[in-house]
Amino acid sequence: MYCCRLRLKQNKYPVIFLTQGVTKKYPAYRDPRTQTMSMAVNYAISAGILGINAHTEDILRDTTQVKMVMDAGLIIFCWGDDNNNPATIKHLKQLGIHGVIYDKIDKYSSKEVKESIFLVEAREMQNQLLKAAEELEDASQSPLPSISLPPTSEFELDDLENTQKRLSATSVLSS
Repeated sequence: MYCCRLRLKQNKYPVIFLTQGVTKKYPAYRDPRTQTMSMAVNYAISAGILGINAHTEDILRDTTQVKMVMDAGLIIFCWGDDNNNPATIKHLKQLGIHGVIYDKIDKYSSKEVKESIFLVEAREMQNQLLKAAEELEDASQSPLPSISLPPTSEFELDDLENTQKRLSATSVLSS
């Protein structure tokens, strides 16, 4: 419920729904949306939330759940004590997890440059805008189709000349 409120009140910071899923390490939350990853996915979709943050134990128990989350178009992060193991971190990244939350990031991370996953959407939007600008530029460089005007009658031309004469005579009189 708080995720939904936070999401509706602001759009600057991405909101991810924290779920515990099936675990033997902690007592179950009373909120049914947190008890399984599929329930968390359904809630995140209905609330317009960016994704879910699942407990690693639940992911390692059934790795097909990662694909379920991604197929729903959501971001998936994971948390838990299991993440304090370099082999587990590597395995989770190979599964395609967008973000792994763990202690001692300087010790376990092999990346030289660390980048926020939230920049991905901004970069995609920028690429779409650049592509749209290129398409507009290409369209403006193509020749315009010729437009044929209907023939004008002598009356229209005479009327135009007379109007111009009256305007010039009026401007001479008023000065």
